[in-house]
Amino acid sequence: MTRNTEIIMLEKTGPVLLQRSSRAKYLRITVREDCSVRVIIPRGATFRQARKFLLSKKEWVVRHLGLMKNRKNSPATGIHVPDVPDKEKAGQFLTRQLRKLSNEFDLPFNRVTFRSQKTIWGSCSHENNISLNYKLSLLPGHLRNYVLAHELVHTVIKNHSPIFWASLEAKVEGAGDLRRELRNYRLR
Repeated sequence: MTRNTEIIMLEKTGPVLLQRSSRAKYLRITVREDCSVRVIIPRGATFRQARKFLLSKKEWVVRHLGLMKNRKNSPATGIHVPDVPDKEKAGQFLTRQLRKLSNEFDLPFNRVTFRSQKTIWGSCSHENNISLNYKLSLLPGHLRNYVLAHELVHTVIKNHSPIFWASLEAKVEGAGDLRRELRNYRLR
């Protein structure tokens, strides 16, 4: 290992790579499809802080490793969206989910469109038109609903002010934690 990496063994998880990154802005844990776990350490943070952070998130890591292993080893049940989702089916599914949450939160939107963006999950225009990335259908349900609720709150509050975040938290309990968890998922 170099000065920039360290491997530790975590019970119920196995080896975890701790890795420094000059581009990272915060401590972050990623669980990859190959079931490897990595802690990204930003400039200014120590390996000791990274180990402490990892231990505080151990249950999350174990849960996500289980999800990854189940995804790899189990046949899909319920609604199956393949790794490269059919845009039409994904759009129909996401439209149903968005309408359901819109009614539940009493936050109407104008229309919804789907794209294949490389950097964002969704957006909301000033006319309350919501644009969603069709790959959103691949996210775990709790994260997908978080993104949909996020865009619906934008139909009322068009910025990311403290009022926006408080309103989102009122609709989605633990929104801040979900926001951080969503950072572990990357668009390709």
